[in-house]
Amino acid sequence: MKKLSKYLHHLTAEDYKHIKRLRHASFLQIFLHFFNWIFSRPSKGIEVVKNDVYVFSYHPKLKKARLLLTGYSLLAILIAIFVVVAMLSIKYEPLNRQLWDFSDPAEYIFNQSEIGFEKGKAITLPIKQTLSSNRDFTEGLYEDTRYDSGLSVLKLTDKGMLYGSGFYTSQIIDSTKSGASWQQVNILTDVPIAKPLPDNAGFDQDFFQANMNMLGNVLLLHSDTIREESGLSKVLDASGSNNDAQNIGVTIADGIFSNSLYFDGNNDYLQIYPFLSFPEEEITTMFWIKSKQRDQAIVSYASTVNRNDWVIFDPADILVYVNGFGIRTGVSVNDGEWHHVAVTWKSSTGTVTVYKDGYFASRKTLAQGGKFGSFGSLVIGEEQDEIGGAFNPEQTYEGYLDEIAVFNRVLNAIEINDSFRRGAYGLKLQIRACEESVCENPFTGPDGEDSYYIPSYAEANRYIVTTDKQGRYFQFRLELNTIEPGSSPGILSIDIEPQYFRSDSPSIQNKVGIKYNVLNEIEAHGDAVMQISNDNKVWYYYDSGQWKPAKDKGNSSSISEVSDNLDSFNQQVGAGEFFFKMFLAPNSDKPSEIDSLQIIFDRGDDQNVITDTTEYLNIRNGFVQNLLVLMVGWIFVVFIALFHYFHLHYSQMLLPVSSMQKPEVKKSDSVGFFFDPRFGQMIEACSVIVIIFVVLIILF
Repeated sequence: MKKLSKYLHHLTAEDYKHIKRLRHASFLQIFLHFFNWIFSRPSKGIEVVKNDVYVFSYHPKLKKARLLLTGYSLLAILIAIFVVVAMLSIKYEPLNRQLWDFSDPAEYIFNQSEIGFEKGKAITLPIKQTLSSNRDFTEGLYEDTRYDSGLSVLKLTDKGMLYGSGFYTSQIIDSTKSGASWQQVNILTDVPIAKPLPDNAGFDQDFFQANMNMLGNVLLLHSDTIREESGLSKVLDASGSNNDAQNIGVTIADGIFSNSLYFDGNNDYLQIYPFLSFPEEEITTMFWIKSKQRDQAIVSYASTVNRNDWVIFDPADILVYVNGFGIRTGVSVNDGEWHHVAVTWKSSTGTVTVYKDGYFASRKTLAQGGKFGSFGSLVIGEEQDEIGGAFNPEQTYEGYLDEIAVFNRVLNAIEINDSFRRGAYGLKLQIRACEESVCENPFTGPDGEDSYYIPSYAEANRYIVTTDKQGRYFQFRLELNTIEPGSSPGILSIDIEPQYFRSDSPSIQNKVGIKYNVLNEIEAHGDAVMQISNDNKVWYYYDSGQWKPAKDKGNSSSISEVSDNLDSFNQQVGAGEFFFKMFLAPNSDKPSEIDSLQIIFDRGDDQNVITDTTEYLNIRNGFVQNLLVLMVGWIFVVFIALFHYFHLHYSQMLLPVSSMQKPEVKKSDSVGFFFDPRFGQMIEACSVIVIIFVVLIILF
């Protein structure tokens, strides 16, 4: 400031103002004001800038400043040379990354029955607890049963259908979990098995065969329970018509559909009175019957029109009455076995048709053009000589009845056969569970070896058996029954619950080894432990501070153990081809999974072994140090360039050339060359080149 003050009388008012501010300002204010001033100075024109540069370059008072800047310039050149040397000394040693994302099963070795692939993950599969194909069922044992590939069902053979039964024993199912709890067996069938007729005049359509449409159903007694209400015993009507039957002495016994009604022949019967919705001109009455008697009343409807309006009588030779007129049909069902009986009548033709066990048995003509009376009394088990009474004790029914139904239309032969088949087929199971694979425990039912589990209808075409068996291994023995010669129920599939997943740690490994020189890092995501190998022959795991050869899947290490100890693996085992073997975590209740595994490695001089790995700079072998040196050099070059730019404007604080005598320039004052604007431009150009080179190095 002292040197500059000598020239105050040559300064303009604006220059004087600037110097005064600089003299009395703080350092921060000087800095800010200086930048504001130097950036506003070029606006005065290029000639002012040229004069400022000339003065700064040759003024004798600024020789020290020129020497200082010359030193800085030389330093910039040295730094630039050092930067070039540093860049040339960087050794490009690429690391490689290999990622296994478990999206293509063809890349791995695994057991397809144990491990599956889903959404880029390898997962443990559920235990095969479902039998639904020829292959599944063939693993078991057939006894008068077979798998029908055309219908895709397990069914009775011809011999089995002839004798009415056959057996199937499943393969032993291994849950892989000791003490596994087996709770339920689900069975899908192609036909209703011991399934009652639909309630509320409905229909079902869940089966391949024997679906039933209950259109026109006005009475349906399932016979499963007898209800006591207000001191009265009733069998409830399931047709939706509210024709509940009053019970007089009838009891419950085993039947076709769970339970049946037992009549002991001692004046016991069921009565519906008044029967408000009894048919008038068409009727179908059907039921299951088991009896050894003759000359006994089965069903009797009496009205004010006729005491024998509609009667089905005598199991030994079924006698049918319509409007008081009777006719024998020649159909016998009194052999002490269960039989299905259906009797239809149509007023317009007078045709009476009798079906036995689902098939046509007799056809007669009776009371053509007749009509049933209304508001009558329907009695089951007695014959009425007057409405609701005058029973003949000798005609009281003795035997069993089940699934009694009345329709106000004539069912066709197919509908009647479908109704019969719902009760013609039987299905029962015995089960055993063991801890040993041989599984020599006896098959049992709920009450021991002589009992059976009877599947109960659940929904759609599914039947279930509940059990409380426990053991690692599970096996069932199924029995199919039929009372229809030439016909068999069909089993579509059998499924055991709960669902278990493999808990024996199934393995998966890569097919193709990755050649490496040094393993740097392993990262994996999933529920697994692992072994690694450098030759796909000897597998290693980490234990007690060293890598040891593995004998079995029990000799495995966690993913973190492997990753944390790769340095010792490189030292103890060495280079080779990288193979991994992942053992998915044992979890019987849900699937274990692994979704990715990645290694970072140095493959050394062999740069063409792998084509699908990603290369990037090796930041572990001096690259960071070299990069830092490069960046420091770049910063210095930029600093010198900026300083050179600013010193051009610093000279503007001196006298303009026009206001002072130009000093004599000596040839020895060659340092002026460094303050030639062209030299500054050259330094700035070099700085730009260095910056571009650094960016290219970082990117590529």
